[in-house]
Amino acid sequence: MKLNNNTQMQTRDITPKLFAGGFSLIELMIAMTIGLVILAAVIQIFVRSHATYQLDEGMSRVQENARFSMDYLAKDIRMAGYLGCNSKLFGTSAVKNIVKPANQSTTFSTGGIRGYRYTCTAACSGGLSEWDPPLSGDFFTAGEVRTGSDVIIINRGSELGTTLTGNLVPSNANIQIVNTAEIAGQIAADDILLLSDCAGADIFKATNTSSGSGVVTIAHSAADNTSPMLSKPYGNDARLMKLVSRAYYVSSSNAASEPGLFLKELGIGALLPGQELVGGVESMKILYGEDTAATGSAAKYVVPASVADWTKVVSVRLGIIVRTAGTVDTASDTKIYDLLDDTGSALDNFGPVNDTRRRRVFNTTIRVRNH
Repeated sequence: MKLNNNTQMQTRDITPKLFAGGFSLIELMIAMTIGLVILAAVIQIFVRSHATYQLDEGMSRVQENARFSMDYLAKDIRMAGYLGCNSKLFGTSAVKNIVKPANQSTTFSTGGIRGYRYTCTAACSGGLSEWDPPLSGDFFTAGEVRTGSDVIIINRGSELGTTLTGNLVPSNANIQIVNTAEIAGQIAADDILLLSDCAGADIFKATNTSSGSGVVTIAHSAADNTSPMLSKPYGNDARLMKLVSRAYYVSSSNAASEPGLFLKELGIGALLPGQELVGGVESMKILYGEDTAATGSAAKYVVPASVADWTKVVSVRLGIIVRTAGTVDTASDTKIYDLLDDTGSALDNFGPVNDTRRRRVFNTTIRVRNH
């Protein structure tokens, strides 16, 4: 059958036509530009969020380190001078110190507390004489304490959970105590011990210890004491305590050379090496509140060299500055920090450091309970 022309034309008209489609170069460039803008915005948001997280994390660590430092220091400062029931008598004739020499740093200092202020302003190297009063070689070596930071030494008694049981009169060169589980391994030759009742106390150095039949005998001979005899007889109600002598200071002598709050204390028979309590502490400044009017409260706060009588120090004003562990910002830290919030004096100022860490100052006033 032969199709006419109209039929052929209609057939050709219904045949589908295929066309090649796609983006033009201009459309592609516009799409890429929009994508890059969106990607840049996402990256910027991520960078800012990460920077904010780093800053918040760093400042949280600063807050935590400062809280620990303040709590640890406050606990010991409050107990400075503790001698049991006669703590109010230290610094008087009721307390006898027969340790030889009596004024060494590892023995019980008058008042149970002593401070050292850093005073060097030029050509400073960390020598012990750069503090006022000079730091003692009994505790420190040159360069061990961070320059610009103060030092505080706390002395107090720590009860050993035992009582006297023999040789109670002062004419013996030793005392005998009940051997209890609490004192096992806690007393050794060269320890400074405190024997105290409510009427007086004796501070002496143990020259030898021995145990047997439930009794520990502690000798206090003239080898390390000015006398082998104690000042008075003691009853079995007297308490034997061990001297706790702790120095708090700022140092950078850790593996990473980062500053931190350090503690050095008198151990069993010898001084223990310094140990880091918390990192990030750059400086510590302390003023001492002296009760010069016998009112029970501080009449003035002074530097250590101006304290006339350490037994009259009733409070301590403490300031520390703590920094982040690493870089947390891009801006340089150009601030000058006032550690003790004393706007009338620049002696307690810190900075500017001009680095990209962040810092916070923390200060508090601590009551000395035994004064």
